Amino acid sequence: MGAKLEEVKREGIDMVVAIDLSRSMLAEDVAPNRLAKAKFELKTLIERLQGDRIGIVAFAGDAFLACPLTTDYSAALMILDALDTKVIPEQGTAIGRALEIAAKAFPEEKDRQHLIILLTDGEDHLGKPGEAAEAAAEKGIRIYAIGIGSPSGVPIPTFNNHGMKTGLLRDNQGNVVTTRLDEMTLRRVALSANGKYYPARPGSGELDEILREIAGMEKSEIESKVFTNFEERYHWALLPALVFIILSSAFPERKPKIASRKPWWA
Repeated sequence: MGAKLEEVKREGIDMVVAIDLSRSMLAEDVAPNRLAKAKFELKTLIERLQGDRIGIVAFAGDAFLACPLTTDYSAALMILDALDTKVIPEQGTAIGRALEIAAKAFPEEKDRQHLIILLTDGEDHLGKPGEAAEAAAEKGIRIYAIGIGSPSGVPIPTFNNHGMKTGLLRDNQGNVVTTRLDEMTLRRVALSANGKYYPARPGSGELDEILREIAGMEKSEIESKVFTNFEERYHWALLPALVFIILSSAFPERKPKIASRKPWWA
């Protein structure tokens, strides 16, 4: 009985995470492989957000917006679980294209903090990531890059349709293809957009630093909801109930007397 309207405002920043789904992310220089590590980093980030909106861009030889900006973290995690190296047919690593798609995912609001987090091994074959980063910086977007992998070259395993390892990736001449973490490219991308570069570390310590950076950013209102909240009136029934409980304990319990009956033959 009785209700009132309440307004709830949510404040935070907007961030888009671009995750690399190229075949080089199957390299196992990071256990169990680079892609699994990148997805773990993103999953950990989503689970630790409080009020911020997050979007996901998947990229390899091309890029697309897999998850628009949302505060529905459960939906974002479901989309993340579905991402793998087979999602994008075009192979390669187009970091510049990923940054372009990520920058377009933000609303055109000058008073809101916008952030791109890049999860990749940094090997770019198709685009100009430096120029894309500078274009993002002109829009007030910061870029934090997390490098996944080892700077030393490692081979890329291949798998069949059942997920069984079949060998190593080879080029047209039969040579084993190797991949390495390109930290120089990632540092240049981050610095071009007023951000920072972090190598992925065991335990996701780099996420702690990024979250501290996010906590220090100016928050803006993301959404405002008005909903009906019923007023609690249970205490009006609880008070007399307590009185009756106290009164009942003050009176001893009486057992009913059972009248003795003589048998019919007596």
